[in-house]
Amino acid sequence: CRVDIIMSRGRLYVLEVNGIPGLDKYGSYMVETAKSIGMSYAQLIACILQASVLHQGLQHIFLSLKPEAISAITGGSNGGLFAGF
Repeated sequence: CRVDIIMSRGRLYVLEVNGIPGLDKYGSYMVETAKSIGMSYAQLIACILQASVLHQGLQHIFLSLKPEAISAITGGSNGGLFAGF
């Protein structure tokens, strides 16, 4: 997916999250595979986001986020995927 983010005055703002083709909640192979192992759509998105953050070395950004901000980003259920930040 592509996440449009800006930084202003040392704060990070998420403008928009654009899912890649095939990441639709309904009928996507990736989503169906996640469901088959008991993972919700929100947990899948959180997992993808976490992998991207770790890959880019941006963990420090999540240290300053409040739990409700992470919940808003992930749709309310992240399955503890951000516990390592």
